[in-house]
Amino acid sequence: MNPGERFSPRWPGAGGQFLKAMKGNIRVRLSPGLKEMMKRQLKCTDEDIERVIRHGITDAEDVFDAILATQQKALTPPPEMTMLPEFQGFPKIPRLKGRTETVITEKIDGTNAHILITQEDQILAGSRHRWLLPGQSDNVGFRAWVEEHHDELLQLGPGHHFGEWWGQKIQRTYGLDHRKFSLFNVRRWTTVGGCTEGFKKPRCQAPACCDVVPILDIQLGFNTLRIQGSLDLLGTTGSSAAPGFMRPEGVVVYHTAGKCMFKLTLDGDQPKGTTNG
Repeated sequence: MNPGERFSPRWPGAGGQFLKAMKGNIRVRLSPGLKEMMKRQLKCTDEDIERVIRHGITDAEDVFDAILATQQKALTPPPEMTMLPEFQGFPKIPRLKGRTETVITEKIDGTNAHILITQEDQILAGSRHRWLLPGQSDNVGFRAWVEEHHDELLQLGPGHHFGEWWGQKIQRTYGLDHRKFSLFNVRRWTTVGGCTEGFKKPRCQAPACCDVVPILDIQLGFNTLRIQGSLDLLGTTGSSAAPGFMRPEGVVVYHTAGKCMFKLTLDGDQPKGTTNG
């Protein structure tokens, strides 16, 4: 029952007529049936009803309203609780092993790149930390490349699309005389003519102007020995992204249940810019 609603409409017929007849009586006498209906409506006890009546309330509808008001007051938080910050619960912990997919891809040594496509088909190019705006540094020509391939890139659809911008004059160059953009999301994208199977949902073919980072292995669970084996094999056979290039950087390990990534590099796992000793 909401505040302001009267009691009698809930009990039509004999019950409603009884309540009308009770109005103005000096003392409320509730029939067992009416008490039971009141207890069901309010989820209260006989003691709650009698306590209200003992306080001198003489109208059956007012008995109902008095109990309801008491319940609402008990549920109303004190003033100091109304300005509490938003509650944040602890996230569910995913399983490390079991039937969780772990995807191992080649880590390409380039520069992080970002494409945003809006619902209105506008495209923004970005680096790891900022948007690449006209008149500002272009992150080795990535914004110009996005503008050149605007219509093709719309095939990616609305949303954020992250990848690596790599090749000529970027990091280890991979012996290329041009640059490429390789998408990271291998569970969604494959290169033109590439295999669309391998995951629960078929993959889409990326626009022809885009590459996709190579998948080196897909495993169930999280096997560090198998991950190390993928890294060792990469070091022996060379880059899959640029076949014939024998100085690949390493691997990226994506744990699907945890939605987190880890990297292992052939040069060691120290942060960039640090040296031993």
